[in-house]
Amino acid sequence: NVAIDIGAITATFSEPVQGVDQESFRVNDGDDNVGGSVSLSSDGLTATFDPTSDLQYSTTYTATLATTITDPANNALTVTDWSFTTGAAPDTNAPTIAVPQDMTVEATGPDGAQVSFEEEPSATDGVDGQVDVTCDYSSGDTFPIGETVVRCSAEDAAGNTAEETFTVTIQDTTEPDVEITQTTDRRNRVLGEGDTTPTPYIRITFEATDAVG
Repeated sequence: NVAIDIGAITATFSEPVQGVDQESFRVNDGDDNVGGSVSLSSDGLTATFDPTSDLQYSTTYTATLATTITDPANNALTVTDWSFTTGAAPDTNAPTIAVPQDMTVEATGPDGAQVSFEEEPSATDGVDGQVDVTCDYSSGDTFPIGETVVRCSAEDAAGNTAEETFTVTIQDTTEPDVEITQTTDRRNRVLGEGDTTPTPYIRITFEATDAVG
């Protein structure tokens, strides 16, 4: 029977054995023997190989027990080997978030403007692939006049988090609409289009309207 735990490989025998050492109990990574110490339990039933350094992630190792291991009657062990593969390295890399470029939009009313993003924020993780993105504004929301920093975050299955931002600027550069509402002469006579007056003075009343206010 074989049990593998962190930092140690063990072999359990059905009867006490002898002759267990670094020559008779070896571990190989496919290219080289792994350095380590070998011990045998006091009852002679369990041999332990303790690597001097951590095993590599995602690597197949082969453990071998040689025929120099014998039972008390000096019967040699048949050459025994087994392979195992270590797990993948822990995921310590955060997702990569893609956000729209900063954008400037003209205000359409006193509350600002409704803004549609040129592209939806997205996130990709090297292990999990596509992961969900959460932003404090969504495409189609109304943004107030001025600069708004949109923060987007993502988290992968290993708990690694990332954040990216982009800025939406709502500006008011549209001139108000101006309309002449009334024209009167010095006698307070309202003049229509094409009318004339003998007085050298007229008063023109304007009204200006602006979408923003």
